[in-house]
Amino acid sequence: MAETLKISVIIPAHNAARFIQQAVESAAMQPEVMEVIAVDDASTDDTWTLLNTLGQSVEKLKIFRLPENMGASVARNKGLDLVTFPYVAFLDADDIYLEDRFKMTRAVFQSHGGCEGVYEATGSKFDDEVLRLNYLKQGHKVLTTISGDDVTPETLFEKLMLNQHGYIHLDGLTLLRESLRRYGLHFDPMLRQTQDTDFILTAALHLKLYPGNISQAVAVRQIHGQNRILNSLQEASEGKIRFTDKWFETMCHNKFSASVNRKIILLKAGIHIPGGNKWWVRFKLVVKVLLMIIRQPMLLSKIFS
Repeated sequence: MAETLKISVIIPAHNAARFIQQAVESAAMQPEVMEVIAVDDASTDDTWTLLNTLGQSVEKLKIFRLPENMGASVARNKGLDLVTFPYVAFLDADDIYLEDRFKMTRAVFQSHGGCEGVYEATGSKFDDEVLRLNYLKQGHKVLTTISGDDVTPETLFEKLMLNQHGYIHLDGLTLLRESLRRYGLHFDPMLRQTQDTDFILTAALHLKLYPGNISQAVAVRQIHGQNRILNSLQEASEGKIRFTDKWFETMCHNKFSASVNRKIILLKAGIHIPGGNKWWVRFKLVVKVLLMIIRQPMLLSKIFS
């Protein structure tokens, strides 16, 4: 393992003129970062103009523009096609890296033979108090991280799928490019939302991921009124259906634990059932699961495997 990581950072950007400069500069200032690849997803504001201006002063910056708005998945995949260094990290256009972002990342890659990725904590910054309260009300936490001594590369996928011990945000993930290409890992272009979660789960399933700095933020998410995840209910609904269908099919063709199987089957059964813990909601879920088992008897073995 080389003593110094050489990292390519991918920044997808769409109408991010307000934030793009600080995102690019926060990535370029990291000594481990060799290139910052910003992919403009056909912005209609000044994002592309600002990127061109930044390109004249930020030597590490490489820019590319998609011909039409195709979503963050396509933008990130284009970035993956363009990387030229052994390690890959991600940063949303409205977020920032903190100083010494990759200090512990380097140590983890050096100390664990076969390490293919490192996940670390990310913090949150809010435009106003209303956004903060709404964000917390949705069940999110200010510090996105994984906790627990029993989380290993072998158990990480199950812990994430079962919502145990926390979450990983893409801003806190660094991956070995060779491993991404070996397993053909990429972002699902059909997912306008939940593509980050889908990608992280897939990486956890296939790669050996180790914790870095999980107690303090190495990056900060900007929570503001323009956040896509807070604004598009239709995209969220469509994304949930696509995400659930995808992982249901994956479960059917893979050997997961019974706990993971039950979680995925319940997600599939509950797609069109309102949330809540009322008796009639639970009854509808049970009926839906029974109907699924009648149509696909092999699900019974999945539930009790």
